[in-house]
Amino acid sequence: DKITGEKKSEEPSVLAEQATTTIRVLNGSGIPGAAARVSVLLEEKGFNVLSTGNAKRLGYKETVIQYKKGKEEDASLISEFLSGAGILEEIEIEDVDILIIIGKDFTPLESITP
Repeated sequence: DKITGEKKSEEPSVLAEQATTTIRVLNGSGIPGAAARVSVLLEEKGFNVLSTGNAKRLGYKETVIQYKKGKEEDASLISEFLSGAGILEEIEIEDVDILIIIGKDFTPLESITP
């Protein structure tokens, strides 16, 4: 602290592994700003969100969290951050570790603003 001269010990909010997990968030719900809100939440938790956008189609009823082999723990943690929402699927993804497609089951969190 600059005023008192005391050193603050800062606890890391996530494991180093989570900070290296790359994520893409797509809005498949039609709810404006859903991908941006989820992106902010994940970044606040220390995840590395590479991009957001719209899914190829809207109308996903449930949020889908797709992950590369070995990233199931991070995918489960993300599901918890999203109030337990999500269908978890292990798939082969080339450009990111986890792909989240926000569905209509997404409940916007009031404390998060895009």
